[in-house]
Amino acid sequence: MIKATINTKGVDRMMRTATKQARYAAALALSEAAEDYQKVATVLMRQTLDRPIPFTQRGLKHTRATASKLQAKVFVMPIQAAYLAPHVDGGTVSARKPSPTPIAENQYGNLPKGATKRAKVFSVRSRRTGKLLTYQRMGGKRSKRLRLLAVESKVRHYSKRWPFYERAATRVPVIVRRVFARHLASALGSARW
Repeated sequence: MIKATINTKGVDRMMRTATKQARYAAALALSEAAEDYQKVATVLMRQTLDRPIPFTQRGLKHTRATASKLQAKVFVMPIQAAYLAPHVDGGTVSARKPSPTPIAENQYGNLPKGATKRAKVFSVRSRRTGKLLTYQRMGGKRSKRLRLLAVESKVRHYSKRWPFYERAATRVPVIVRRVFARHLASALGSARW
């Protein structure tokens, strides 16, 4: 009769180490994918939206994943998200505030005398339509013209212009698959067995 015993303590320790290193590699891969997609989304914003200002572009942020929390996020800061959401989701949005400094019309529906001299850009509420019209004073001393800049609208219609979620769904899994093997090999190579 031959009797053999196997000590599984070493195998259990190796399995725990491998699991820990795999979680660490996954966290690195997710963080790298989030950082990559933040850059891609910023470039995509410049291509699809009409000249976004630097403040809007800096509104894209990302958080890194950790071994204990395998979740990385790419998100838009709240101030920028408030006005970028209609470009991502589309739909209709009601206007919240009118144009600045409205000037009242006189009893005949005309602008008061001297109103165009006081301001280069001014707004007038039309009695006929009830909408706020924004004008710009053009010309010099002799030829005075008004150019209509904007008409107040109660509802604005937006189409989906910035494919934030659609591009993330296609790009992020590809990046994670591509970099996970490299991070896993590095993590397992540096582990204390």
